[in-house]
Amino acid sequence: MRTAQEKKAIGIQVDENAEDIYEAISRRYLAIGCSVMTPNHNRFKSLDEMITEYHADGVFGHDLAVLPYLCY
Repeated sequence: MRTAQEKKAIGIQVDENAEDIYEAISRRYLAIGCSVMTPNHNRFKSLDEMITEYHADGVFGHDLAVLPYLCY
């Protein structure tokens, strides 16, 4: 059984046959279930899949504020 982090990281694959491979790679990395990039529908889809796979009785949600431009 994969961990939640592994599942989130491999859920979406790069389209290796895309005309523009750089765009395909970018789309893959922008499609992760990231709480910072909102609204992010893939995040909720991934959460639903993990709830089903791990038979979760409940989910605790916690978002960390990330402000990288203030960290200099």
